[in-house]
Amino acid sequence: MTSRTSEISYDLSRLIVITDLDGTLLDFHSYSFDMAKPALRLLKRHKIPVVCCSSKTAEEIKYWRKKIRIDYPFICENGSAVYFPKDQFKPIASKEDLLERDGYFVKELSVDNSRITSVLADIRSRLCESIVGFSDSELSTIRDMCGFSSIRDARRAANREYSEPFWFSKEVNEKTIRRVVKQLKAQGLNVIRGKRFFHVLGNSDKGKATLFVRRAYETLRGSNQTIVGIGDSTNDIEMLESVDTPVLVMGHNRRYNSSVREKVSPVLAGAPGPEGWNRALTRLLKKATA
Repeated sequence: MTSRTSEISYDLSRLIVITDLDGTLLDFHSYSFDMAKPALRLLKRHKIPVVCCSSKTAEEIKYWRKKIRIDYPFICENGSAVYFPKDQFKPIASKEDLLERDGYFVKELSVDNSRITSVLADIRSRLCESIVGFSDSELSTIRDMCGFSSIRDARRAANREYSEPFWFSKEVNEKTIRRVVKQLKAQGLNVIRGKRFFHVLGNSDKGKATLFVRRAYETLRGSNQTIVGIGDSTNDIEMLESVDTPVLVMGHNRRYNSSVREKVSPVLAGAPGPEGWNRALTRLLKKATA
């Protein structure tokens, strides 16, 4: 790791970890988090919140939080909404404009999925007929495109509230892609180019959601919260720019994303996915407790 960690003195009682999932805490191909378990145990021992921040839906993230055995807030659909467990965050309810849903306080930062799919359908009819969204697709197609093992996984991924992943059914040139993105942005929408898909959402991103998480924890635990953010790709840039210590894991090709390195100057984890996640956080916690 670089010397960047020496710039911050870590108070474990005020530390928060915000993490991407696919390709970061979860292996890009297998979705395993086994190699991150030692660091997860250390974080649990010190009662440090692990906040998932992902392009995944709320239903997907709830599933993974249960498997990983963490019970903290989470950010879904690339920053479209933040879910806070009600039993932990009652003090913020009177201070923020929040919805109540299934045991959570929810801060919505994006628009409804139906508006996004309507705009995409219009652009498809006028500009590029090869646009295919999750809402247009069979669950078996989503399963295969995402590398899921079951239709149940695909159903959770398809249950989108605030965004729409899409791809092109046939090869298109970069000029066409730029025109599609320009049209979407002209409608006040944000477009993120992810590892597998393009994602369309409202005027929100992982960074804005991260700032809201910080504010919530400041209400709950006081000022001077320190956030470590961990990601692997360009759709994590806004989140990494919003934290105190940004950490970058290698991609599944064992290379670091050059755009993230140039824009964020992150701490480098030294390995891909959950292996790098484990290395980075284990080192940080050892430094903090030395």
